[in-house]
Amino acid sequence: MSNSKPRTLLPILSGLAFLGMWYAIHFAMDEERRFLLPAPHHVPAAFGSHAAALFNAASNTVVGAVIGLARAVARKEKSLSLTVRP
Repeated sequence: MSNSKPRTLLPILSGLAFLGMWYAIHFAMDEERRFLLPAPHHVPAAFGSHAAALFNAASNTVVGAVIGLARAVARKEKSLSLTVRP
C-alpha cells in the first residue's frame, strides 16, 4: 500500500494550495474591491447571515437546471423518434 500516502496527501495539498491562492488574490486586491472576493474564512459566516437569499438563488439555479435538462431530454427523444423507423 505504498500508493495510499500520495492518494491522501495530494487532495490535502491541493486544497491548501487552493486556499493559499484564494487568500493571496484576496489580499492582492485593492481594499475597496475586496468585497468581490471575500476571504475564505468569511464565506461560512455569509451562509448564516444571508441564508434566505442564498436559498432563493440556489432554488432558482436548480429550477433552471431541471428545466434545461427536461428540454434537452425531450428534444433528444423527439429527434430519436424522427430517425427511428420500424
